[in-house]
Amino acid sequence: MINVSLSSPAGPISRTDFSDCVDFSPYLCHKLNYQGSMVLTMNNSQLRDMYMKDHPKISRPQVDIVKLTMTSFLRTQMPSAARNLWFRLIHNKVSSKANLAHILRLPDEMCIFCGMRETTSHMLFTCPTHFEIWRNYFSLVFIPTEPLEMGKVYEDVMTLNFTNYRLLDSPLRVSVFEAITCVITAIWRAKWRNHFDLVDFDNQSVVDRAMINLRHISALNFCK
Repeated sequence: MINVSLSSPAGPISRTDFSDCVDFSPYLCHKLNYQGSMVLTMNNSQLRDMYMKDHPKISRPQVDIVKLTMTSFLRTQMPSAARNLWFRLIHNKVSSKANLAHILRLPDEMCIFCGMRETTSHMLFTCPTHFEIWRNYFSLVFIPTEPLEMGKVYEDVMTLNFTNYRLLDSPLRVSVFEAITCVITAIWRAKWRNHFDLVDFDNQSVVDRAMINLRHISALNFCK
């Protein structure tokens, strides 16, 4: 019978197979060792540092969010996928090409729609080819107070500051948070489908999807 001995953080594990003894402990200790620590005993932070050691850190923008505003945001009802996108956006973890270029070894960081560098803000807000989406959506949902400036919209989203945004009078029961969420998620969904499913990115279709999302949230709010 062969006694095969395997190494684990808790000690050797043995199982009887045929004859003689084959000890895999030195091999496993070599393969599962990183800077003097066994990989199987590492916590999540240590594993992340190990896998990302050759990649530059993604810079997180400094955002100043008022505690009361954050509390209001957390209490806002929205789909978990939409809330996840919000948190990724605030912490600059959106999968824009600028964030992924070094991790995935992308050939460039350029937006496929306009040729400019695709940062987080560019991907969802400031790309000039998508300005029509925001302009048309805002004209349907918000009272116009000043010319639409997407850099300012991005800053307001990052700080959750919507004090200057006023919804048009309508039967819809939604908040400003929810209205902004609908257009952001519609753009995100269209980009996702364009990349993975090769579906053409059409500005009007994105606006239509945002309005469908808005009516859906309003209907859910009426049911409360």
